Amino acid sequence: MIVQNEIVQKKIRIILLVLFAAVFVFHFLVLIRIIPYTIVWGGRLQNLEQMYIFEVVSIVLNSFFLFVILMEGRWIRGYFSTSVLKGILWGMIVLFSWNTFGNLNALNSFESLVFTPITFLIALLCFLLV
Repeated sequence: MIVQNEIVQKKIRIILLVLFAAVFVFHFLVLIRIIPYTIVWGGRLQNLEQMYIFEVVSIVLNSFFLFVILMEGRWIRGYFSTSVLKGILWGMIVLFSWNTFGNLNALNSFESLVFTPITFLIALLCFLLV
């Protein structure tokens, strides 16, 4: 683990939980059409059917990420070994790093300005936990 201080680790986990919960709520609001789907997924979604598929996948993944952080912090029963959790964290680092570059190339400037720093921060914080 890069960060050895348990207090700092706990703060990192709390920040990640807050970020994942906020992203979950955001995508739920997109799913129920309170927030327009044109500002997500790089502005490339063509219709409601695509939006529903992408948003459900996003909500499922963000729920999984929440549980990974809860398990990694031992706040809930672990269903994966420590090494599997570390592997998942590495996968999250890759995914959110890739997502950061995708956000930089979004057709919508809102997505670039708001979500690029968030995905970068998530990738960085996950890196600090491995």
